Amino acid sequence: MNPHISHLRLQLADEAEQPCVTYHVDGDDFGARLRVALGPAGFDDGLPWPPADAGVEETVLGGRARRDGATAAILLACGCGYSACSSVTADVTVASETITLSNFTTWWAGARHVAPIAPITFDRHQFDLAVRDLHALLAARRPPPPVIPPALPPRVIELPPIPNAAEGPTPLLPPTPVAERTGSAATDDPDGHRSQSVR
Repeated sequence: MNPHISHLRLQLADEAEQPCVTYHVDGDDFGARLRVALGPAGFDDGLPWPPADAGVEETVLGGRARRDGATAAILLACGCGYSACSSVTADVTVASETITLSNFTTWWAGARHVAPIAPITFDRHQFDLAVRDLHALLAARRPPPPVIPPALPPRVIELPPIPNAAEGPTPLLPPTPVAERTGSAATDDPDGHRSQSVR
């Protein structure tokens, strides 16, 4: 007997600051259905995208689960963003044309609780399309990247040439004669000797 093929639609909760995925199976809010089925252990949060303590690949919507199947993949997580706080997991079984979710489980008050919900089977192609549409919603919600102004051209500072060390420093003023620096005048005596007299 062929199983009933359900239809999956994924939406983003409008009021959530962080993207939060909600599941709609055959037009009904599946999170609300799980909350009723789990009783006191149930909660109606969606799936923060992604959970703060897990990657997308650890959820039922990850590529690995949709390709190879998974055990206890994250279906719902606490609104705080952490699946370790509270979560609902599901087993994912993949066939050539279908994907089946089953064993909807949560932990509450130190005990394991399994929702009395029969396995739900989806057309595999339609399930993948729903995930693709979700990524389109996420891309539309994500703000555009900031506009970075073009880089300014580098400033070029021209410095005067450095004199050659062999040539010595370039004098700023002509040298002052010794006589002018000491305040004395030099004269020749009759014997041919030079003498200085103080002015």
